[in-house]
Amino acid sequence: MSLPNLKSEALQLFVFGPGRGELVAVRSPPGAWLVVDGCQASKTSYASRLLDHYGARPAIVVLTHPHQDHYLGLQEVIDAATS
Repeated sequence: MSLPNLKSEALQLFVFGPGRGELVAVRSPPGAWLVVDGCQASKTSYASRLLDHYGARPAIVVLTHPHQDHYLGLQEVIDAATS
């Protein structure tokens, strides 16, 4: 997964899916993160990989609805946010 460098003053929006689940992640300057859904395909949690890549912890985590392609991967995100 190739991810851009973050610009400290810019709002960043990341969208993954559809097809393997969906994920929307928003980074608001200077570094607050919002994660919507988990988007885990097979054993890859795109939300966790995205946050790990940037060394980020989400301030807000949202589950839109309880379908497997949306909630898989969110537990890792919540664990990272609360540890």
